Amino acid sequence: VVSKKELADAISMFLSLLLEYKVNLRQVPISMEFLKQMKVEVGNGERTNFWEDPWMHEGIVKNLFPGLYNISSEQHTVIARMGWFEGQEWRWILAWKRELSHEELQEVDELQRRLMQYQVLQNKEDKLWWGTEKCYTVKALQQQVGKGDSCDNLVCKAWMNLAPPKVEFFMWLALLGRLNTKE
Repeated sequence: VVSKKELADAISMFLSLLLEYKVNLRQVPISMEFLKQMKVEVGNGERTNFWEDPWMHEGIVKNLFPGLYNISSEQHTVIARMGWFEGQEWRWILAWKRELSHEELQEVDELQRRLMQYQVLQNKEDKLWWGTEKCYTVKALQQQVGKGDSCDNLVCKAWMNLAPPKVEFFMWLALLGRLNTKE
């Protein structure tokens, strides 16, 4: 059991080590690095959300066209339900909650122009790729994260080999608020 003063002293020492080594605490979280590397290769569109999944090369449709997302009547719909096949050719069909303004119609035209670059394929399943290797590995994520030395929050900074493993483990528990302390 550790007293609150000992805990405060340990955290203070750890923070000073972070400052001494010039650790940047305001970098992109690891989870965001992971998600930025994810891409969906659309096949039949049965498993890919049109608005929210990263299937367009330019980015996530919801982020590219936030105004259209807000007025879409199909916000959580998979690609397979956003159109139909005419023969072998896919036709995109978008539905809205209300009549569109002139500006919104221009945005729809831009979205439709971009959608023409993508074809849904009847007999092929959607695939999820990660990074340039087209498959996810822990090693690839570690290499990607290592480029920017990013971390979700201060808790992750406990694991930087700045102190013996026992001390880092102690700091990790302390930063998570999982140490038993006496009042």
